[in-house]
Amino acid sequence: MTHTVKNISDLLLMFHRNERPIYFISATNFNLLGMDRWVNRFRYISYIDCFDGRHPNVFVPPESPLAGERDIVFPTGPNTP
Repeated sequence: MTHTVKNISDLLLMFHRNERPIYFISATNFNLLGMDRWVNRFRYISYIDCFDGRHPNVFVPPESPLAGERDIVFPTGPNTP
C-alpha cells in the first residue's frame, strides 16, 4: 500500500516511519548533520568523523586512501575566491 504525501507533516511522518536503511556516503558527515533525527534508519559513511567516534550512526573505515589526511583543507592563494 502506498501513501500519498500531501504536506510537510505527511513527509515527516513518512521519514519517521521509514524501515529501509538510507546511507549517506561522503568524505565528511558534516553536510547532513542531524538528518538521522528526522529520518529513521539514516546512517553516515565517511572518511572524516566530525563526531570523533561518539555518534552511533556514523561509520568511518579504519583505513582510508586519505591516510594521514583527516582534516579538510581549504585552498588559499591569489586566485581563491
